[in-house]
This record gives sequence, structure tokens and C-alpha cells, in this order.
Amino acid sequence: MLKTQVYLLETSQMATEYYASARMAVASGMTTICGNLFHHAFELLIKAALMERFDINAVKPPYKHDLPRLWSDFKIHYAVADTQFDTISPVLHAFEDLRYPDQYVNDHNQISIVGMGLSGTAVKFGSKPGVRLVVNVDQLETWWQFLHTTIGLNPKFATQAIRSPAREYLK
Repeated sequence: MLKTQVYLLETSQMATEYYASARMAVASGMTTICGNLFHHAFELLIKAALMERFDINAVKPPYKHDLPRLWSDFKIHYAVADTQFDTISPVLHAFEDLRYPDQYVNDHNQISIVGMGLSGTAVKFGSKPGVRLVVNVDQLETWWQFLHTTIGLNPKFATQAIRSPAREYLK
């Protein structure tokens, strides 16, 4: 097996663990961290997919955690014309800064989570305007499946080692 194939499989396993954790966080009402966990899941999976195009060590520096840029290059590399997921990566990318309280401690933020048969909004009151984000978990699931299909991975492969209760939150 080629080094890039091993990296893809190992990284997709890790991405799936982040993804399962994010879905558990949604079900548990952990609004702020679920977005960050989703961000990492998609970031890892897309970076792994781009390994066919770049050397493993070359992917990390130019992208860092820039999910919109990763998605844009993924679309180019895999000739994806579909635009239905283009609005998701900027929403998830906003959570990259939200994971650090000093970045938003005085902001008025509103984060809404919908999907999985749940809906809820977390509001953080502050003195200056912050972000208003809506995360649609069902749309993320569709994107997750789309990425796996496009890459040529079975999304169930990486779930084999995941046990309950996390497994219950994976489709």
C-alpha cells in the first residue's frame, strides 16, 4: 500500500472520530465545541484527500486550518462543479477562532444548531457585535457522505472501531 493510501485511511479514521464526537456534542447541547469538532473532521478528511496531489509535508503549511481554501482546492482537484456545499466551509471556519475565548469574550454571538431532529441556539451576550452562525447537521452529513464518495472511501470503514454511545450518532 502506498504511503498516501495509508495516510488517507489513518487520517479518515481520525476524522471520523472527530465527526462522531461532534455529532455527540450536538446531541449533548455543546454548541460551541461541536462546530470546532466538525471543522477538524472536515479539515482532516479534505487534507488527506489532497495527499494525491501534494506531498504529505507540503499540505500542512500552505493550508494550516483554512477550510474554505481546502474546500476550494478539493473542488479543483476532484473536478467538483456542485456548489451546494460552498456555504458550509466558511461557517465551520468561523469556529476556528471561536475555540479561543480571548477572541470573542466581549462579542455578542449567536450559534444555532439544527438537524438530527434537534434545534437549539446558544447566545453569548457581549458589548460588540459578534458572529451569527447556523450549523445544519443534516447538511454536514450530506457533505460528509459526498466527500467520502468523491474520494472513493466507504464512510462505514472508519466507523468500525467506534463504540457506543458515539456509534449511535453516526449514520
